[in-house]
Amino acid sequence: MAYLPLLLDLGGLPVVAVGGGRIAERRVLLLLRGGSRVRLVAPAATPRLRSLARRGTIDWRPRSFRPGDLRGARLVIAATDRPGVNAAVAREARRRGLFVNRVDDAAGGSLMFPAMLARGPLMITVTTSGESPVLARRLRDDLGRRYGAAHGAYVRLIGTIRRRILAVVASPAARERRFRRLLRAPILKLLREGRRRDARLAGLRAAGLG
Repeated sequence: MAYLPLLLDLGGLPVVAVGGGRIAERRVLLLLRGGSRVRLVAPAATPRLRSLARRGTIDWRPRSFRPGDLRGARLVIAATDRPGVNAAVAREARRRGLFVNRVDDAAGGSLMFPAMLARGPLMITVTTSGESPVLARRLRDDLGRRYGAAHGAYVRLIGTIRRRILAVVASPAARERRFRRLLRAPILKLLREGRRRDARLAGLRAAGLG
């Protein structure tokens, strides 16, 4: 099966997760990070999921799955420990024309979650297209040792300066030259040394704004 990597904006959109175990919890937390409105359907749930439900962060329906539970959803997660239930969820999702992630059988769904490394706005994802999720996580962890917290601050600062360039420089060619100079500046090195003010000034000077 061929997969196309995409970034989705699910902010404010309804997602249904079926299953209340650890894998479902990881999926729910990721979806909440993206701003989704999560409806959880499961007879039982992890302590973390129950806590989210008590606070009103997710809508938990503490019972077994019913086909009508997918009504109004934009995306579906089938994450129970029962293959038959996951298959039924996936069938119903496909019938409704919804993308579905089936955690026990990637080929049985239409959507996969890659292993993800997050450093602020920087996201690095790794997938083996379902061949070996364990290997994908190992590669993600290898990248995590290379890309630390400073990279998140680096991306934020680059983005801030880039927006200033776009606001004051009209010529696309001139913008490109400034972007290239910005990326050559020792911003990341200074951030790693804890010198945030110096990093900002170096970036502004490189961009012709300081």
